[in-house]
Amino acid sequence: MPQTQDLLAAISPLLDEVLDLPPDARALWLAELRANRPELAAELEILLAAEAGLDARGFLTVAAAPEPGTLPSLAGHRIGAYSLVRPIGHGGMGTVWLAQRSDGRYEAQVAIKLLNLALIDPVGSERFRREGTALARLTHPNIARLIDAGVTEEGQPYLVLEYVEGRRIDVYCDAERLVPERRLGLFLQVLGAVAHAHANLVVHRDLKPSNILVTADETVKLLDFGIAKLLAEDSGAAERTGLTDRGGAPLTPEYAAPEQAQGRPVTTGTDIYSLGVLLYVLLAGRHPTGAGCHTVAEHLRALGESEPPRLSAVVAGGAERGSTVERLRRLYRGDLDNIVAKALKKRPEERYATVQEFTDDLHRYLRDEPVRARPDSLGYRLGKFVRRNRAALAAVLAVMALLAGAALRERQLRGRAEREARKAGAVEQYLVSVFGAADPFALTETDRSKTTARDLLDRGAQRIDTALALQPDVRAELRGALGRVYASLSLYDAAATQLRRSLQERRSLYGPRNPAVAEAMDQLGQVLFRQGHLAEADSLLRGALAQRREHFGSLHDATAESLDHLAALLVDRDDFAHAEPLLREALAIRRTLHGDDDLSVAASRTSLAGLLHSRGANTEALPLLRDALAIRERRLGRDHPLTAETLTSLASTEEFLGHYAPAESLFRRAIAAQRKSLGSVHRSVAVSLGNLGEMLFKVGRNDEAAALLREALAINRQVLGERTDEVSSNLGNLALIVRDQGDFDEAERLLRQALQIDKALYGPEHFNVGYDLNELAVVLRMKYQSDSAIAMLREALRLSRKVMGENDRGTLAITVHLGRALREVGKLEEAEGLLRNALAKFDPNNADTRLLSIPGQIGLGRTLTGLGRPAEAMPLLEAALTASRDQLGPDNPRTAEATLGLGECLVAVGQLARAEPLLRQADSLLSSRRKAQPRLAAEADLALSRLARNRQRQAAIRR
Repeated sequence: MPQTQDLLAAISPLLDEVLDLPPDARALWLAELRANRPELAAELEILLAAEAGLDARGFLTVAAAPEPGTLPSLAGHRIGAYSLVRPIGHGGMGTVWLAQRSDGRYEAQVAIKLLNLALIDPVGSERFRREGTALARLTHPNIARLIDAGVTEEGQPYLVLEYVEGRRIDVYCDAERLVPERRLGLFLQVLGAVAHAHANLVVHRDLKPSNILVTADETVKLLDFGIAKLLAEDSGAAERTGLTDRGGAPLTPEYAAPEQAQGRPVTTGTDIYSLGVLLYVLLAGRHPTGAGCHTVAEHLRALGESEPPRLSAVVAGGAERGSTVERLRRLYRGDLDNIVAKALKKRPEERYATVQEFTDDLHRYLRDEPVRARPDSLGYRLGKFVRRNRAALAAVLAVMALLAGAALRERQLRGRAEREARKAGAVEQYLVSVFGAADPFALTETDRSKTTARDLLDRGAQRIDTALALQPDVRAELRGALGRVYASLSLYDAAATQLRRSLQERRSLYGPRNPAVAEAMDQLGQVLFRQGHLAEADSLLRGALAQRREHFGSLHDATAESLDHLAALLVDRDDFAHAEPLLREALAIRRTLHGDDDLSVAASRTSLAGLLHSRGANTEALPLLRDALAIRERRLGRDHPLTAETLTSLASTEEFLGHYAPAESLFRRAIAAQRKSLGSVHRSVAVSLGNLGEMLFKVGRNDEAAALLREALAINRQVLGERTDEVSSNLGNLALIVRDQGDFDEAERLLRQALQIDKALYGPEHFNVGYDLNELAVVLRMKYQSDSAIAMLREALRLSRKVMGENDRGTLAITVHLGRALREVGKLEEAEGLLRNALAKFDPNNADTRLLSIPGQIGLGRTLTGLGRPAEAMPLLEAALTASRDQLGPDNPRTAEATLGLGECLVAVGQLARAEPLLRQADSLLSSRRKAQPRLAAEADLALSRLARNRQRQAAIRR
């Protein structure tokens, strides 16, 4: 019996393939199979002869299963609460239809899978039942969920599934030219879905690109559990039954594991093999069995007999992967080769034991940590450590190189060769004590793999006093180096400790006025500035600048550096008047020393442009940024991170000027450059995606903005964790879009999450908390919770005034929102005062505040109308309507509200003929956005009712 089952397992897919061939192609196909597998060819010829006889007698010619194109008669057919729209898929078990909810409760599209009538028997129905059972166990964001199930009036079983609008994962990756890191990000979503299925005792058994779709926001959805195996129900001898044999063995040959093709028991390792094939295809651009396998027989033979070539040896399609074939080969060689090879082992026990192990290895690869799919060695782990901590170690080594250079110059100048040899030996012994170990093989695997740059720095800080007890000059310099590396890792407390000690030791060695002392003062001042200790930082930075002018004169790079650092502190205090001359002097020094095409000049132009941008002089900032961009593109290339940084600064400046089209182009160039140079999963990429998303939301492109913000949020969480200001910012911005789409409950949830993160990060008295409260209050206003909203806005305004000041843009925005909320509850006098105060302080040269002035003008105009002063209100509302049409477009909700406000004002002055078209236009604009703007839509209805009553009064008076 087992032999018969194995034979059937091998023949079933071959029979399916040959039956699909035209008669004239079957002979050639059979001849090829006969040469390779004569025993299978003989069995197939017998079956084909029997099939021909049945055809001659007309067997089943009338009741053949319908093709997708022959089912239009079902369009409009009602199944449960849904109406069928059109067929979207067809397979051996059934047909899948797009359907629309039609019971009026809410609008929704779903996919309905109908079991083929030809399979309505115990075997077919049982397999269909198992698919429903499998899906019912699974609730995961990357698995298309089961919504409902039932039987039609005609007795046809059906499943109601989540409708997924997306592209096959392989097609999506190639069409979007995704780099390997982004492909791995999508694949990790697939792994998460499969791990969830396995945790619920479900093996998919048919993982392939056509069952994995990617939506527009790069969310993966796993589909089709039609041949899934339920581990709790199936075991051992019960595996091969009529249920699995019906319609052929449950597999797709190109993605099947060897044990599936051989009819052996299916386990979670079967899915792991299919996942390995999928990853191979996504990364290499070809199937592991190669281009030479054209038939099922060839695939099955290769599956059982040959090992797939290494990923790096066969990669193709460099352009589709955002790179070149040579670079991809270098990238894949080593860890990725080993990871994929482990997943594709012939024997299940040699593969990853679980999907989680597979996932963990890919995460280790992405973090430059040692992976399990490779024999361990000290050299391999050391190499990984260096790559993982490249920035920190590079900073250490760069500082050490500078120290070595300084030592050499000192020896040349002073002729103290003996002292320099002693210093070099001391530094060497110190570095060995920090970076090495007496017996590195005595370290455990965990010790070696978990050692971080922070560990090394802490070890160095602990040993510096003992290792360099007799070399105070070396100790002071190395302490400064440690402080700078700590600062580069944002470990400011540790940095300040080392730099303060370094400054003390240098003063003891060299006296209070020395270039080395000035350097230590400058370094410590920068760290204290970042910690918020502004008074002490100011004193140190001014002292360092004065000493450097004294030692080096006004035409020196060290002097320019101190000018930059002091100016940055002044800009943070909004002291632009004193900061600007410092930055202009630094720029002049660098141009004189290095010419106009030097990278230091580009950096100086960028700093000066940042100051001009901060004080609202964006027009002046533009040429500086364009010059800096030209220098960096020439010197560093178009894809360098510093080039991308300049593109982002230029984009933000264009955005603030209201030049949204060029700003979008610049943001997208920056993102492309960052992805190419830094990889897709990088903090800088997330920042640029978030900036672009914010801008697109500002101009009403909500769907695009939401997709960008979700991608930025996913990167932030992967790179930084959950509780960071970047995550909070993206949650808040995403909430604004969701709010604009009318989902107030979701918007409130997102904003409360952002508020919780910001309170944990900064405490309750931070301006970010005020911002969260402000936006949360807007949501509560939409939900008609006005009292709660007003209380929240008063707290937000108190915080913003305390932290940011009366005239800050954020403070003004909160003032406008509070004024509008007070108008809505009838507190018109207080609303008028707040709105007038905000409008008087808006900067007309800033595009953001120009946009913010529109709701301020509308709010004040409607308040004045409510106070019985429509003559004062009318010019405000007319100006707001013109500005909103010009800046936001005729269909924007702000334009609708301005139109409504002007119509209300005209009704108040008795100009009903002019008011009516405006009110009807506002009502028309808002009727399609009633879900997102319930208050405004209700106010438009009310305004039309008042207009009708006034018309009736006028008519009665005339009579």
